[in-house]
Amino acid sequence: MQYAWQKYASYGVDWLTEECGWQRCTPLDSYYYTVARDVIVHYVIAGSGWVEIDGQVHPVQRGEFFLLTAGVKVKYGPTLEDPWEYCWLGFGGQMASRILAPLTARGFLIAEMPPAAGKDIVAFTHERVSKTDRKHDTGLRRSRDLIAFVDDFATGLGVVQATRDEEHYDETVAAALAYFNANYTRPISVQDAASHVHISRSYLYRLFIREVNLAPKQYLQRLRLSHAQQLLESTTLPIEVVAAQSGYQDALHFSRQFRSYYSDAPREYRRKKAVDRTYYPDADPK
Repeated sequence: MQYAWQKYASYGVDWLTEECGWQRCTPLDSYYYTVARDVIVHYVIAGSGWVEIDGQVHPVQRGEFFLLTAGVKVKYGPTLEDPWEYCWLGFGGQMASRILAPLTARGFLIAEMPPAAGKDIVAFTHERVSKTDRKHDTGLRRSRDLIAFVDDFATGLGVVQATRDEEHYDETVAAALAYFNANYTRPISVQDAASHVHISRSYLYRLFIREVNLAPKQYLQRLRLSHAQQLLESTTLPIEVVAAQSGYQDALHFSRQFRSYYSDAPREYRRKKAVDRTYYPDADPK
């Protein structure tokens, strides 16, 4: 029986939570699909099961995990005598992919979960599938908790992270990203971020294209639209208020940008999501 499931859309930001969930299985629950997420980690909390990849079956038990990357065809299910319970976390983003690259070269990994990372993923998932806590969830909190999990996960498995000169963001870009992440709900501009890190707007643009593969304006826009999407799905706030709380001073401009990105105007998007929740209250199993 599926316990809970929460799914998130992709926005191309650096630390990206795509979905998470919690599953208490019966002996009949097994799944077969091709992985669509950048990285998805299942952590076995209790019981045992099996994972089949490329025709080879791997037993997995309590305290272990199986990690899968995009494109892998996988089949898995519980043992009959001791059906497993697990939680999972699907995520991506450039920084996460870089850090975990040594672990994801084959497309999958099955091993014992580092204790600290096990606590992180359980806490992360429980907070987000809990009906009482879900209303307090935000993109920034998810990013914070995802970073903690990836750090403990990679460290516990002995992954040596690349040096800043080789892989990590330029310090100026990191400072600009932090500024955007902390202030995107306010009516800030790209020039404000450039001034904050003491460089010109054109130089900030070149750094972002090189390091983030997005222009600063695109990054800021996606943060704001992501926030607006969450407000449209989880509140009944008027569109003008959603726009203002997402950093837009002009509700009409916000509506145009939202339609351009999501193919629906904000009111239509909210209406469709309400219909989805009415007719499809349970998400597909994972």
